[in-house]
Amino acid sequence: MTNEDPSPVTAAEPSASLGPIKLQPDISQLNTLALVYWNFITIGALVFVSIGQISCLLTSQALIGHEAPAQKRGAVIGAFSLCGAIGIMAFAAAGGRFFDSISPAAPFMLVGAGTAAVMLVAIVVSLKSPGRMPLRNKLWLK
Repeated sequence: MTNEDPSPVTAAEPSASLGPIKLQPDISQLNTLALVYWNFITIGALVFVSIGQISCLLTSQALIGHEAPAQKRGAVIGAFSLCGAIGIMAFAAAGGRFFDSISPAAPFMLVGAGTAAVMLVAIVVSLKSPGRMPLRNKLWLK
């Protein structure tokens, strides 16, 4: 009796490459190109989401600054920033729990819902605002 290994030792098959990038043996060039294409789409979507988020932040601060009385503007903007920080902490805690209990996409849905709520509140406030809006009479908001 001999102690021979039943599986013969063979040389590793050369893996495919995509230019200078060596691919794993079970990954094809088509799969790699599809993944790269999908990553560009995802990055593009993230750019637009980021633009939307910063737009919400800047316009909400401008709206608060415009609507607050001049004597109390600093206090109002400070309270607004404090509430924003509390909201970030609450959304981060809720997002972590949603990630663990529902799905990895749930925190992003939570932020999307929060952004939509901010947008709707901003529209309502701008339409029913008692402050002066010089363009209101010239546009469709008569």
